[in-house]
Amino acid sequence: MSLSIQLKQILTKIPDAIESAMLPSSYNINGYDRIYHVHIPKTAGTSLNHMFLALVTHSPGEAYALLGEKRNHRITLNGKTFVGWNLNFINQGRYFYAFSHTPYHKLNLPPRTYTFTCLREPAKRIVSRYQELIEYRNNNSTHPVMKTEGLWLGESFSDFLDRVPDEFLLGQLYSFSADMDINQAYDTIKTLSQYMFSDSFSEGVDIINTRLHLGIEPIHMRQSKKIEIMPGDMERLREKLGKEYRLIEMLRNN
Repeated sequence: MSLSIQLKQILTKIPDAIESAMLPSSYNINGYDRIYHVHIPKTAGTSLNHMFLALVTHSPGEAYALLGEKRNHRITLNGKTFVGWNLNFINQGRYFYAFSHTPYHKLNLPPRTYTFTCLREPAKRIVSRYQELIEYRNNNSTHPVMKTEGLWLGESFSDFLDRVPDEFLLGQLYSFSADMDINQAYDTIKTLSQYMFSDSFSEGVDIINTRLHLGIEPIHMRQSKKIEIMPGDMERLREKLGKEYRLIEMLRNN
């Protein structure tokens, strides 16, 4: 199913109250009522979001863009509701699939929600975001992240490290512990229905399909152009990420 201009107009104009009244209270997803993705930036999460949208449309990119354009960030296609970023709707639980960048410790999800996240080698995640921000700046992009993360850019990666807050730098840790406590984050991640790693992406997708009886297929989004990072800056980055490296190691070993 492709998203026609007419369909986009219809989906955009349905009042919230009417749309909410049309939604099922839950879905039967092999024992779960809904799926929630703890989307940590630059961990292949956007690819995952597109893959789930591809279950209901041949144009997942258009559907994803529409989610961003709609004021309430909610769409329903082929009987399945998707929500992005809207915390009120996410906590209500009336969706087939939802995601946001909100730290998991700030959410209050209903029972019987299949919760999962994808994790990545810490330094690669940060360098990837830096490269993306540089690309946005070079292209004069108006992407919403530039209003906040764009302010961390300077003349070099070293400037970026001076300015980026720990909550983002250690985003994989902070997503699961407000105090950025390694043991607390580990215990919380272990309560998720599933956690996967970007360097074994296909295996993680296979687990989702096996557990939920779905047929999602890997989609890999385009990557930003590579920027050379000086060895000294990489060493400094890895030192700053020490706690997150320990968390990832604990999760890989258990």
